[in-house]
Amino acid sequence: MSQALSTAIYARLAGTEVLTGDALTAQESLEALLETDPVTSAPAVFYGNYNRSQLRSSSTGVRTPVVPCVTFRQGGGIVDRGFVTQTGAVDRVYYDFEFWAGGDSPLTIAQIAEEVEQLLDLRRGVASMLTLSSGYLFHSQASTVLNTLYDPSLHIWAGLVTYVFTECRF
Repeated sequence: MSQALSTAIYARLAGTEVLTGDALTAQESLEALLETDPVTSAPAVFYGNYNRSQLRSSSTGVRTPVVPCVTFRQGGGIVDRGFVTQTGAVDRVYYDFEFWAGGDSPLTIAQIAEEVEQLLDLRRGVASMLTLSSGYLFHSQASTVLNTLYDPSLHIWAGLVTYVFTECRF
């Protein structure tokens, strides 16, 4: 797993990476769609499984999830070991993204997915390649279409999509 890649994804989606032009517009649009993380005061973007410590306590004392939000994690066991060059190992790494929103309509999920795609899918031509602290990326793109699910007991929508990143690790 590449910690550098996970950190770069978080920085881009949470708005800590400085972008310009259309990429900045997409980043700002995503920020406007997401709830604020009560711990970091940044847009609600979480790495790994949805962390219960990020739940907000309501006036009734019931802890409710922070939504809308984005969660992402490396897909388990599906790193495609490409090849080794003189500069490093080249792998295709899959990341699963979940977009969460409350309400009666999945429209917010589709809007979040659109902004994330503009920020991560290089085929869109909006944002530049993610910058890694170690190694570099060759390419990134969505590898599945957005699927939406509804949980009627929680009144929460979830959108699921997988991205593939071709990474060279030193």
